[in-house]
Amino acid sequence: MNENSRLRPQAIKRQCDAAVDVLEKDNEALRTVGKSLDQFVADNKLESRSFGELKEHMEDYRLVLNSMTAANNEDIADYNYLKSHVGSQDIDGVVVLAQMDKAEEGFNSAERLAEKYRRMSYSTSYDPITAQSMRAQAQMYECSAALWRQIYDCWKQKEETYDRIESSTASLFTAGPLMRADICSALETFGVSGKYQTKGNPLWRQKLQDGEISEIRRELMKMGVTKQQLQHMEEIGYLPKEVKAILESCETEEDRVFFGYLMEGTAESYIKAFAVNPKYLSDGMTVALADYAWRILELDEEQKSTKESEKRLTDFSNALLQAGYFVNYDTEATPSITHRDVYWEKLSLGTELLIRGDLYILTSMQPDQEGYKKLYSDYEKKLRMKNLW
Repeated sequence: MNENSRLRPQAIKRQCDAAVDVLEKDNEALRTVGKSLDQFVADNKLESRSFGELKEHMEDYRLVLNSMTAANNEDIADYNYLKSHVGSQDIDGVVVLAQMDKAEEGFNSAERLAEKYRRMSYSTSYDPITAQSMRAQAQMYECSAALWRQIYDCWKQKEETYDRIESSTASLFTAGPLMRADICSALETFGVSGKYQTKGNPLWRQKLQDGEISEIRRELMKMGVTKQQLQHMEEIGYLPKEVKAILESCETEEDRVFFGYLMEGTAESYIKAFAVNPKYLSDGMTVALADYAWRILELDEEQKSTKESEKRLTDFSNALLQAGYFVNYDTEATPSITHRDVYWEKLSLGTELLIRGDLYILTSMQPDQEGYKKLYSDYEKKLRMKNLW
């Protein structure tokens, strides 16, 4: 704190509310633009090589729009944090420091006088009555010193409150401006006539993608996803936006519970997952389950499975084998079967659908085309899992 320090909590809270309102309206406008952009890109009536390249450009525009929203959300979070941490006390640095000096001066003065009268009370030149009076004076000044100490501590507490608020809010409003600087770099690229390049990965694109991922991670946390769950999903190859897409596609409560257990990625959570009655899982979760299962198998550069992924696959498979609860069907034609049987069928069917999708894309690509090698490697892993199930 210094003499220029000022804290007016109520004014700050009003300013925060006003700023958040502006940013939320801006986000709503950005969402409207984003919807129009998505509709344009999804229009299959316009197909040509040049239009395909334009669609690739649109992906960068979508990235910029998302980053604008993310930058606004960073500021909104900072405004809300500031609002909740400024407290309720008006604090003026000039007043606080002056009162602390005054209290310190009063304390020192009272201490000196108390010591003076204590020494005088011990002097043999005074009679007992006068000496007692001196001791009474010393006690009075001791009480005065204690009072001045309390006053000093009160103002010192205000100084510490201000310093604590200043320290806890010093790093606010840094992420948003940094993201906007990267957005400006992107827009400058867009504005260079005839030189816009979609290919490659310029620095601004990487930074915006990182910011977009951070934004989605925050959204997932709000949806109840834990850091441990998200870390596991990223370890087996999921992007945060893929996790979000699956959670948003859940049709039943059983879907959400089941996939939540899968996201934990432990032997215990797999057992809990396969204890969920598969009868109540949606068709979409069948594909999500198969997509999750093939990612468990992680291969090294020599296409050999890693020890960690082998353990995960073992835990997953053992939990599946233990899923022996009966699913009762009230039909004579279909006998009672176990959860294990239904989940095996779902894994087999879901993996088959994933393989067909990969084959469709691979047949439309050239072996030397970007992304072909990665897709073919994933296809091989899915084929292995299909054979396993």
